[in-house]
Amino acid sequence: MPAEVAFIAGSATPGTRYDESSHRVLWRGGLDPGAGQNLSFAMHSDPLAAAGTVVTLTAGLRDGLGQSWSRAVSARLLGSALANSQIQASAQFASPGESLTYTIQIRNIGRGSGYRSAIPGTGLILNPESLWVSSGVVEEVEPSGLHWSGIVAAESLVLLRYQARIAADAQPGHP
Repeated sequence: MPAEVAFIAGSATPGTRYDESSHRVLWRGGLDPGAGQNLSFAMHSDPLAAAGTVVTLTAGLRDGLGQSWSRAVSARLLGSALANSQIQASAQFASPGESLTYTIQIRNIGRGSGYRSAIPGTGLILNPESLWVSSGVVEEVEPSGLHWSGIVAAESLVLLRYQARIAADAQPGHP
């Protein structure tokens, strides 16, 4: 299997096994002349792989007489579409010292998974106890910002919510 995909444990046809060291699904067995054997397994793609990446799986076959064949199938990874993501503040304007609640909606309207980081604007003092996320993980929380990472599944939404106080030295503008 290519590096852009990972085997899903327990998904293979009975009688097959996944070899982690070679990153292959293996099956050994005999077939009568004219007979066939269907094999299947599931995998998931790396959510950070670029949209449009072509993944090719190759099946290798050998008979007991030294003949071998291979067959390949390719698929193109679908991309995410995070452009409809948005950030909302509980008020349009605020003065230094006032607190606002911010909600970040990371919306994926694409058919592939997406990854996103969010960092609030300057002039804010983040209240770490107010932080709530619907999925993913906040890797860093500092008084002036945060760094979130996670997977936004296809056609889904991730929410981040936090409160921040407007710093005394904040520049005029929208919160």
